Amino acid sequence: MWNGFAHFFLKLGVFLMLPPYGSLRLKVEQFCQRRLEMDHSDVSSLWLLSNLYVWRKEYSSAKGPLERLVAERKGQRGPLLLLSRVYFNLNDYDAVERLLKSGEFLTPTDSENYYLGVSLLELGQFSEAAALLAVYTNHHRKSWQPFVHLGYASFKAGYYRQAMQAYKAAQRINPSAREIQDSIELCRKKVVEAES
Repeated sequence: MWNGFAHFFLKLGVFLMLPPYGSLRLKVEQFCQRRLEMDHSDVSSLWLLSNLYVWRKEYSSAKGPLERLVAERKGQRGPLLLLSRVYFNLNDYDAVERLLKSGEFLTPTDSENYYLGVSLLELGQFSEAAALLAVYTNHHRKSWQPFVHLGYASFKAGYYRQAMQAYKAAQRINPSAREIQDSIELCRKKVVEAES
């Protein structure tokens, strides 16, 4: 495996040093596309090209090479996770769910738990979304948006106390967001109603 990657990067390095000189991104893209014309299943080119597109947030361009890579490397974790990120950014929530639920390769610390959780939220699967977002926020506590998503999923699932706690966590991170305070008040009313 390493010999294949080493050979690939050696050839890429030589190609990048040859004229015409210009955009590094364009030269890498041309190199990978030429290799794929010769061998449509060249794993190294598919992987580098997909990562280049994702890095540049060109998700539509990354989708094709990643889908081919996933087909070539069935069950490999890296391409599956990257493809789920692409689907998420293209708002293809059904594809995110299909892909990430197809195997047991997610770990509790994977950021893809967020993508799956928000996708399930968008698909109206609130309890399952809340569970995944709780896992995500347990390991990723610096951003307030995941806590807001957790709060919303929990609220829609009828877990008002959990929703209130999630919104309070979001508020600690971003105290200036007025809508978070409104959500906390709404949860507080629902808790009081439930206890009456």
